[in-house]
Amino acid sequence: MSGKVLVVGGYGAVGKILGLRLVQLGYAVAAGGRRADPGRAIVEGLGLEWRQVDVESRDGWDAALAGIDVVIVCIDQRDTSFVEYVLARGLLYMDISADDAHFRRVETLAIPANAGAFLSLGFAPGLSNLMAARLIGSVEHASTLRLGLLFGINDQHGAAGVDWTLGAIFAGARDRPVAELDWGRPWGRRRMYGVGFADQFALARTHPGLSATTYIGFDSRIATAAAFAAASMFGDNSVVRRLVAAASHPIGLGSKVCGILAEVSDGKRTHRLRFIGSEETRTTAELAALMAHDIMRTDRRGGVFHSHQVIDAERLMGAGQAAGLGTFEHL
Repeated sequence: MSGKVLVVGGYGAVGKILGLRLVQLGYAVAAGGRRADPGRAIVEGLGLEWRQVDVESRDGWDAALAGIDVVIVCIDQRDTSFVEYVLARGLLYMDISADDAHFRRVETLAIPANAGAFLSLGFAPGLSNLMAARLIGSVEHASTLRLGLLFGINDQHGAAGVDWTLGAIFAGARDRPVAELDWGRPWGRRRMYGVGFADQFALARTHPGLSATTYIGFDSRIATAAAFAAASMFGDNSVVRRLVAAASHPIGLGSKVCGILAEVSDGKRTHRLRFIGSEETRTTAELAALMAHDIMRTDRRGGVFHSHQVIDAERLMGAGQAAGLGTFEHL
């Protein structure tokens, strides 16, 4: 389908790149958010149309959605009010979020036949879902899924992304699973820690009988151990969490790697697929744009779908590699 796309949160770290990439893919794009200052200046500086929209206030929703065919939300939401409003207008709704509680709320909505909701777009969830689904589809009796996410400590992440990831690290710290994952050369075996990223839960819900866990770690083994030790010792202590957030800014050490390792086992053999790229924020935005483009081309409606349910993994992986986002390899 062709049409106009509204990117909500379009002046954020991911939203800016996403909007520009969609323009390159041939779409008319408006971008907006709650704060006109500095949002308008940032959006118009990118050459995009500004739309004032606050997902928590119905005032202005009609104006923000005028002439819009597709809405992509890059911010967290407390409830589904805005989602329901978008769907009631017969639009396509897409979500770049890592919050499974939000996903589960959206999954319960009654979707009009002329609308559609699409979740798990981006890096993780997103590409991680597709890689896992690719392996699950190739294993006759897949029983166990392990997803590893590798992040570089010299990468520049958006404030919202840092806050969400730290929330996942500090939540449930004392009873989290721990695993040794083999990333192959040059990263080798790494001790990684279970976190509540949404990909594992969505994959388990859409593949009954599958046991799925997502683990994360950093390119620096010392940074990984220190972050999770702080979480284990102090729980969700706001002061410690702010200190860790302050220490997360690039310091000239480490790399900008962003990697995904998907491992699927049938109880006898383990099948592994690895993605290695760099700059997680840019990669998230670029992947989300490619996924949105894929969904808009098929124009599927009438339900709630996660990316791995509607996007061909091989096609998306090929598009991502052709765009220079990184490399895929079976290990």
